[in-house]
Amino acid sequence: MFRKEKMKLAAAVAILCMVSTLLGNFNAASAATTDILKKAYITSFNTGKVDVVDLESGTVELGKITVGSEPNSAAFNPNGTQVFVTNRTSGTVSVINPATDTVVGTITVGSQPHGVAFNSDGSKAYVANMSSNTLSVINTATLTVTGTISVLSSPVAMVVVGQKLYLTQAGANKVAVVDFTNDTITSQITVGARPYGLSVNPAGTKIYVASQGNNTVSVINVVDNTVEATVPVGSNPSATEVSPDGSRVYVANSGSGTVSVINTASNTVESTVAVGSNPYVVGISADGSKAFTVNYSSSNMSVIRTSDNQVIQTINLSNGPFMVGTFMVSTAVAAGQNPPVSSDATLSSLNLSGITLDQTVTGSVYAYTATVPNDVSVTTATYTTTNSHATAAFQLNGAPVNNPINLSVGSNVISIVVTAQDGTAKSYTVTVTRAGSNHADLSSLNLSGITLDQTVSESVYAYTATVPNDISVTTATYTTTDSHATAALQLNGTPVNNPINLSVGSNIISFVVTAQDGTTKSYTVNVTRAPQLVTAITVSGASGTMSVGDSLQFRANVTPDNATDKTFSWSVIPGTGEATINADGVLVATQAGTITIQAVAHDGSGVVGTKVITIDKRSSSRGGSSTTTDTNLTPAPVPTPEPAPAPVPAPTPDPAKDVFKSDVVKGDVNVIKNIETRIQEAKKTPVTVTLSDTKGHWAEKTIATFVKLHVIEGYSDGKFKPDGKITRAEFAVILSGAFDIKGGNNASVALKDVGSHWAKDAIKKLVEAGVISGYEDGTFKPDNTITREEMVVLLFRILNLNNVSKDTTKGNFDDLEGSYAANEIKAEAQAGIISGRAVGKFDAKSNATRAEALQIILNALKLNPQLKTLLDSLN
Repeated sequence: MFRKEKMKLAAAVAILCMVSTLLGNFNAASAATTDILKKAYITSFNTGKVDVVDLESGTVELGKITVGSEPNSAAFNPNGTQVFVTNRTSGTVSVINPATDTVVGTITVGSQPHGVAFNSDGSKAYVANMSSNTLSVINTATLTVTGTISVLSSPVAMVVVGQKLYLTQAGANKVAVVDFTNDTITSQITVGARPYGLSVNPAGTKIYVASQGNNTVSVINVVDNTVEATVPVGSNPSATEVSPDGSRVYVANSGSGTVSVINTASNTVESTVAVGSNPYVVGISADGSKAFTVNYSSSNMSVIRTSDNQVIQTINLSNGPFMVGTFMVSTAVAAGQNPPVSSDATLSSLNLSGITLDQTVTGSVYAYTATVPNDVSVTTATYTTTNSHATAAFQLNGAPVNNPINLSVGSNVISIVVTAQDGTAKSYTVTVTRAGSNHADLSSLNLSGITLDQTVSESVYAYTATVPNDISVTTATYTTTDSHATAALQLNGTPVNNPINLSVGSNIISFVVTAQDGTTKSYTVNVTRAPQLVTAITVSGASGTMSVGDSLQFRANVTPDNATDKTFSWSVIPGTGEATINADGVLVATQAGTITIQAVAHDGSGVVGTKVITIDKRSSSRGGSSTTTDTNLTPAPVPTPEPAPAPVPAPTPDPAKDVFKSDVVKGDVNVIKNIETRIQEAKKTPVTVTLSDTKGHWAEKTIATFVKLHVIEGYSDGKFKPDGKITRAEFAVILSGAFDIKGGNNASVALKDVGSHWAKDAIKKLVEAGVISGYEDGTFKPDNTITREEMVVLLFRILNLNNVSKDTTKGNFDDLEGSYAANEIKAEAQAGIISGRAVGKFDAKSNATRAEALQIILNALKLNPQLKTLLDSLN
């Protein structure tokens, strides 16, 4: 690359050491105020000369001053009277008088001198000798070396911050900190590989070090001399420079011919600019509007407009311009600056990963909202501030928080509190509402002492089990797939807690799982508990013998006492004798001999109780054995039989009264005919009920009945969703089909929201029949879920409950206060049509389920005895 360090050093840099701008209407800005400081000096490594740039006219005097061999740095003394130029091969420093542009002295220093820096008053200069691994300390008044500071390896460039000098050491991968007060090294900071150029921000709080070996920029916090960030940049970065407002760092990438622009708030590269070949140094104008690179291989300077990072001008320089150190800003002057303290606490951008805010972020909008699905449980917040010196802290619901931020279900108030340099603070908030989980699945369930018919799975909702009679109680345990879901137990539709008592026969145990968002799923286990069978029957009577014509009472003792079905039947097994026995166990002997009477259990146990009875011939009523006949005896008169009483005709039963209102259904006979027709069709073309989620459900048989009658169908996925909601329109269609509603004369009601509804025909018939009247606003709201009390009222308008026997002990619900249908609910409960959801509770305002709707319609139909017989025949 260069004659003496080709392939050894990826870059070398020079200093255009002025707090000024370069070329074209750029004002000089620093502590130096003389006319002399309107000039800048750029070293030509290949020619041994220095170009002099007139900053006012924008002209360049190429090769005006001859210095030593391979000059590679030029730095202004802050007092404005000297320019120090390091000559790498000569091992010297040429001292230029800027008033005459002549060399007024030459100072011998260490081997391969590179960067130069001055203390704040310019009384001392420091030269980095790369091959000697030293710093030469020069008295600028006498131009003599007054001391040497040993360093680690390959010192390159320096910046000054207050009373400290920061030196890159390319061979040690460290930055040395030198105390001006005693010229000693106080600490070493480990940075990236082969650190080269470096710069300090205007506040003197951050130093940015270009590391050629791993293509990064290390960010040093001056307060504690620690590296707080490492930023990847282009190839072979050789120099850095900070913008006047401290918001951006420009990095010269000598290996890739580019400039990386770093945002200091986020420490990320926000732009990459292509410039000339091998840019080894970069500088910024005093107003920050332009950036400049000195390009070694193309022997020119690129001028970048910083507002859009476009190259707007290229200026030719002498062959091989090359510099080490900062560019455009005097090292010593930059270090001691204390810029005004900013009061700007404005947020310029904000991003929450995985979350879209309700509006674009601007500094003048302080509150935002967002809604996220349940699976977004964590977010990372990033931001930028309008002023790079402002800082921000995060809070979650008022408590400090760091990234990543965990989101709870519901409201999460994320606050970004921005604090300006002067302590001014502004708070920006984002209220993130995270949806609850909709997972209402069971991952396991267990009933103690019971083995289910299949392995429990999230997608299987109905199970069965059979247990012996001695299993009379079980305890249910379960786990949900989502730990936030809850489950409630029901037994035959009524809430229940552990332990669960099992009745003989069917026990429908339901696990109703409710997700965070209210989604519910029901899992059911139909547990069939076997009956307690009869184990023995003992037959007893007053005697084991009797005579022909006698009658004798027999009894049977059934054991055990807790047998489920203790009924039995009497019968006689003829032997040599004969007899009859009635249902009450009264035996009548009809022929002498022996017989066996038996009591046969009805419960299928096969148990029979028996007893053998001996029947004798009845003895003669004459007494003695005499055969003498008394002729004087008056024969006993033959009794005249009383005439048989005239037959009394059986009373004619009262005609059956209609259960259903004739003005609605045209009489019970019409409903019976409708159901008969449907049953005939069902038997002619039988339907196989294959609904996947009704097996074991408490309403399984009811659902099957209506499917066979072609009143209902399941969903396209093969499910019926018995515990799902049912709309007002769906209930109207089932009512119309089951009771064969024909309409009526009530045509005055016009519902304005059913004109194009899919269920309009059924709704219209029910309106005309006086069953449906709609809401006060003239709507029916067909797609609203029907409530339990609404269902009761519609059915009440079809039934003639005055003709139905009632059980007045029923219907005493204690939660009907406030229900407009309290009387109807009580009447239908006493008629056996409806029941509560819990003891003493009807839950009138709650939504009805599909299974409940079918069950009460079936109960209502069966109030007619003929319909009950017909419907029972289906199953």
